Amino acid sequence: KLGIHGALDAFGQLAITQEHAERAVRLAGAAERLRAASGTRSWPVVRRDRERWLGAARRTLDDVEYQAAWAQGQAMNREEAIAYALEETPPAAH
Repeated sequence: KLGIHGALDAFGQLAITQEHAERAVRLAGAAERLRAASGTRSWPVVRRDRERWLGAARRTLDDVEYQAAWAQGQAMNREEAIAYALEETPPAAH
């Protein structure tokens, strides 16, 4: 079962592929909060995958930006996280 937290992680992974690192981290932070609140654990393969794309975000953002984005995600409630995930994002600047 994917659950909301799994869907948020999927949106986060999509965000990093679109070069939206802060958005990816916010979504991951929100997913982690919801996962913890529900007492759910991800499969090891899912955790490794998440660490891989969050690592890409860490290489893009400095520590202050990363921690701020994570905290913003952690502060979202379920409805806010879903609304944020569904917001349209502009194309990445190249």
